[in-house]
Amino acid sequence: DFYIPEISSITYEGDFVEAPRPVTWYPDQLAWFMTTPKNVIRRFPPFASFQKFLVAESDVGNISRQEVVSMIPPLLMDIKPGMTVLDLCAAPGSKSAQLIEMVHGGEEERARRVVSDMANGLNRSESENYGDDGRSTGLLIANDVDYKRAHMLVHQMKRLSSPNTIVTNHDATIYPSIKLPSEPSPSGKPIPNRYLKFDRILADVPCSGDGTARKNVEIWRNWTPSNGLGLHMTQVRILVRALQMLKVGGRVVYSTCSMNPVEDEAVLATAIE
Repeated sequence: DFYIPEISSITYEGDFVEAPRPVTWYPDQLAWFMTTPKNVIRRFPPFASFQKFLVAESDVGNISRQEVVSMIPPLLMDIKPGMTVLDLCAAPGSKSAQLIEMVHGGEEERARRVVSDMANGLNRSESENYGDDGRSTGLLIANDVDYKRAHMLVHQMKRLSSPNTIVTNHDATIYPSIKLPSEPSPSGKPIPNRYLKFDRILADVPCSGDGTARKNVEIWRNWTPSNGLGLHMTQVRILVRALQMLKVGGRVVYSTCSMNPVEDEAVLATAIE
């Protein structure tokens, strides 16, 4: 109500500056974008105060800034509250921020319902999503192989203040199996070797990035066929490891920033074989 009217009242080269708009395909108008050129942003004071607002809100975890296209893979995962989710190649963490938001989906509404029921003397709901008084019982494990990027990932996730997040620093191609406590069998003996399986896994793998030429002209200048070929087996190994850790009926979303079939369709074909 304050910043957008100020921005949209600015004129440049005879036209009004276009105000930020919601991304039409993103649910509940939770994603917005703007197309204003950088030279206009740097020239007019209202943009400076708007940027300070965005930075302040980002620092406290209320909003995240990222490329619109990078918002797509998490949306395809169909995450429900209570699910166990793994982001194998998570840094710098913009997609992980989306994932943990989905893990906590509907939490405030459920918590309010629990408080209201208790205030009115009603019994607590026995529904699966109300096992912890409406709080999310899901889990997100965000991983990255590079320890410096993993440190950046910790900073990104920390600002969101979620108790349902774990950050790890492992090679995604050989991500370790996570052993769970054994449950007693009907005979009373413990069942050995129980390992954590995931409902949803995001494999946003390292790639040549040749689909980002719009913002990085160096991609075209330095492109060679070896760029994708050199990454193919790493991508296959990450995808195969993801499939190994998936629950029966779960979902893996594989994504790259590349248009190269060697890094996309060929990886899927090899993993299926």
